[in-house]
Amino acid sequence: MPIIRIDAGKEKLIKTSGKYLSIINSTGSFSIESPQFGSVLGELGRQLELDDVREVLFCNTSNQPLNVEYEVANIKVHISGKGGAVSIENLPAVQAVSFESNSFPSAFTVNNLPAVQQVALEANQSVSVDNLPAVQQVALEANQSVSVENLPAVQQVALEANQSVSVDNLPAVQQVALEANQSVSVDNLPAVQQVTLEPEQSISVANFPTEFGVKSGGSYNPLAPADFTQSNTVELAKNKERLTLVIMASEDNTGLIWVGGERAGIPLSAGREFNLGSGSAVTLYAQNPADTCYLAEVTK
Repeated sequence: MPIIRIDAGKEKLIKTSGKYLSIINSTGSFSIESPQFGSVLGELGRQLELDDVREVLFCNTSNQPLNVEYEVANIKVHISGKGGAVSIENLPAVQAVSFESNSFPSAFTVNNLPAVQQVALEANQSVSVDNLPAVQQVALEANQSVSVENLPAVQQVALEANQSVSVDNLPAVQQVALEANQSVSVDNLPAVQQVTLEPEQSISVANFPTEFGVKSGGSYNPLAPADFTQSNTVELAKNKERLTLVIMASEDNTGLIWVGGERAGIPLSAGREFNLGSGSAVTLYAQNPADTCYLAEVTK
């Protein structure tokens, strides 16, 4: 197969006696020109079907010399996948990997997936990621799963029905969105977190930081303890002067106090404290009407 050198800003005439022109190898992009079809991009892996085209120009418009290996033939050559497994050690920057039908490997492993990446999987395929830094998106179809050992920085994980994700360490700011009948198990949940669950979903948190909320300066005003004996719900009025609302569940409580409404918002077990940096109205809900919580405000 011929190999030619094209100097910067130069062109070479190529005789094309066959029907197909294939670019086997190239050290850069160039243009292929002919009066019959105009100008098209020439680069590694491209194949042109030539009808009554007997010669073309290879034009190097760059400022660097270019080496091109090409082939002219009367048969069309197809490149197909060989199956098996693909192992990618390092996949930097923004990457797209696509496989033709019936040529997708049974599985592939990515050891390090830095920067912004998108991985799309078909049914019954899986991807194992040992380290998933920076911002990542993983989309899975039904009956697929992803195992993430370390999930730092800001992450989004979207799961379909009957899918699950296991996260050993979930630091920094995270968002986890789950569909019906899905669950997520988080062993360590530090810093600020948002978890949105649909009906029949659950979240298990093994270690929850002691202090959760916002501290601010101002005047400290103790309030009467919440009384749930008449109703499981207590409404705290809006106060535009309030900087922080301190809510502490009694150590004698036997159930949870929910800050936000019936089984909504933040659950407080016995002895736990929640500091809310807002002057808006707040609904408190007690699972056990005999339980209580202690209240105080920090105002301007």
